[in-house]
Amino acid sequence: MKDANELEAKRITVYKGTVAEYTTIQDGLEKQETSLTEYIKSMKTCITSETHIIAAATEKVKNNSAALAYAIRMCDAFSKEYEEATKARNAEIELLKKLKEFINKEAAIFGAYGVENSDVF
Repeated sequence: MKDANELEAKRITVYKGTVAEYTTIQDGLEKQETSLTEYIKSMKTCITSETHIIAAATEKVKNNSAALAYAIRMCDAFSKEYEEATKARNAEIELLKKLKEFINKEAAIFGAYGVENSDVF
């Protein structure tokens, strides 16, 4: 019976050692679980933040694209307006040149009748 008691005592010691080892492993796993849960929470917060940043950036790209398209249309319109105004001014200048030639020609003809040009104007 002494052998049985010694064997039982050894088995109890092995059992307690195994329980202690498993308890240590379980404690370690619980700490890892807590750590990983906190990490997951942190990553979810990060993902939420990044999602908001992406949405804001996407909206900015949309707004900037619209502003660029508007600026291009405005520049095209101003360019056309400038070209038309330049053509109109050039036509006015040509008309004034022709008018001046006509006036000088008529003044020369009128002056040929003995009246001074300064009296005409």
